[in-house]
Amino acid sequence: MAHYKYLRIGCMDSRIQEKEIMWLKSKGMYPCDWLSFPGSSLWIAKAGWKSPRQWMAWLVKRFIFYWISLSIKFHQTEVIIISHHKFCGAYAWWHEELTPEEERECQDCDMMIAAMKIKLRFPQIRNFILVWGELKDEEGVEIIFENILK
Repeated sequence: MAHYKYLRIGCMDSRIQEKEIMWLKSKGMYPCDWLSFPGSSLWIAKAGWKSPRQWMAWLVKRFIFYWISLSIKFHQTEVIIISHHKFCGAYAWWHEELTPEEERECQDCDMMIAAMKIKLRFPQIRNFILVWGELKDEEGVEIIFENILK
C-alpha cells in the first residue's frame, strides 16, 4: 500500500493545478493524496447552521473529513496542505463582492480556521502547510505559490 506523507486540500480550478503540482514537487511534497473542491477549505471554515449556504458547507465538510480519514487510514498521512488562490470563483460566489485584499484576508483566515477544525478532529496530523497561489493574471498564466506559515 502507498504511503503518502502529504494530503493536499485545494481548489478544483484547472488554472492552478499543473503549476501547483510543479511547485509541490520542487518542495518535496509530491506525490501526495489530492482532494479538490471549489473554494478548497471554504467548506470546512464556513460550515454552520445559520443559512442554507452554511448548511451546504456543513454537508461538504462531512465528506471532506471522511476523505481525510481515508487518507490517514490507507496512506498514513501526517501533513495536510491547504491551498487557496487569487481570483477564486467560489469565494466570489460565497461573498458576492470582495476586493482583492478582502479576498486574500478572508481566504487566509479560512485556511487557518480549517486547519484548526481538522486538527481537532484528527489529532494525529502532525503539521499543516497553508499555501497561497498568487495569480498574476486572471487566466493563470503566471502563478507564484508561497507557504503563508513561515
